[in-house]
Amino acid sequence: MARFLSETQDPLQDFQKLKSLQRATGYNHNIMNMDGKRWNIESTAREQVIIEPASPFVHTNHYLSEQLKPLEAEKMPSTFRRYEVASEKVRPHMSEQELMTLVSDTSQGPDLSIFNDRTIARMIVDTEQRSAKIWLRREAAKGWVEYPLGFLGNVGIR
Repeated sequence: MARFLSETQDPLQDFQKLKSLQRATGYNHNIMNMDGKRWNIESTAREQVIIEPASPFVHTNHYLSEQLKPLEAEKMPSTFRRYEVASEKVRPHMSEQELMTLVSDTSQGPDLSIFNDRTIARMIVDTEQRSAKIWLRREAAKGWVEYPLGFLGNVGIR
C-alpha cells in the first residue's frame, strides 16, 4: 500500500481504490505533493479515513481523524497525552535542534512522554532543506541519520 501511495498522482481518487482492499491491520501514511499539499491516510482493519492536516502537525502514533479517535482512546490514553504535549510545544518555523528536542522530550515519564519506552523511531522532515533526519531505536548507536530529499525538487517551497 505504501508503494502504491508513493506513486499516486491523485491521492483522493486513489484513496477510494485503497478503501476496497481487505486489510488485516491498520497503518498510517502521510503524503505531500509537489505543491506542498498534505494528506494523512489512517486505516484500521475495517475503516479508512483521509484528512488534510493543518501545518505544523505532529504525530505520536495516534489517529488524527475525529472519526477514528474513539477507537483508540480507551486502549492508548498515553497516545493522546503525548499528542497534547507535542501540539502545545510545536510551532511554525522551528529549528532542527528545537524539533529534535521536542521529539526527545521525556518530561512526562517513561510511559507518557513524547519520547517514551515504546518509541521505535523519530523523524523530522525539512522541506526547505530537502532532507529527512531519522532516529531508529534498533540503530540508536547511529543517532540521527540524515537522508537527502533533493529528488523532490521544490516541494513545499513557495
